[in-house]
Amino acid sequence: MQQIRKKTAYAPLGPYWIANFDGDGFIRFCAGLAWKYSVTKRHYGRIDLGRYQSILRDIAFSDTMDVPESVDVILLRLRLCDGDEDVFAYRAPLRDFNFRVNLVRFLVGGCLVLLKLDQRSVDDVVFANCRIRGRNGINVLVAPAQAFEEFIEGQKLIERNDRLSCFLDKQNRHPHAQ
Repeated sequence: MQQIRKKTAYAPLGPYWIANFDGDGFIRFCAGLAWKYSVTKRHYGRIDLGRYQSILRDIAFSDTMDVPESVDVILLRLRLCDGDEDVFAYRAPLRDFNFRVNLVRFLVGGCLVLLKLDQRSVDDVVFANCRIRGRNGINVLVAPAQAFEEFIEGQKLIERNDRLSCFLDKQNRHPHAQ
């Protein structure tokens, strides 16, 4: 993820090609993360994956299983401004329905992951061109963080909670800057 943040820091908004990126390997990581949240306790954020729970488990724990067409990932680099290489938040997996498909969405390493769990195709040309299954090299969609709920909700939380805001401000300081 660090390489993606670095390479897209000044990229124009829209699809950005990242060569030599193992799409299926990344899907295995995403499958493992979503599966783990499907077997955790409710108060830790358990999600219901339905029939995809066993499929994602099998994808995550197998190096040889082909990723089925019903499972794919679209990766978005959510950037705060030009030159942004930072991570502004993490977000646990959450079920969603968007672009006419069932998804699990989560924020990790400064990137929004849309894990498609559906037989149907994504109903958006730009997103369809950014799917990563079966690819060695991917299009990452560079987008403004401010347009996504992952940023908006975190911003609202910080604005409502002065103690959280002060804590986060301290975390963002470089340790050698003082």
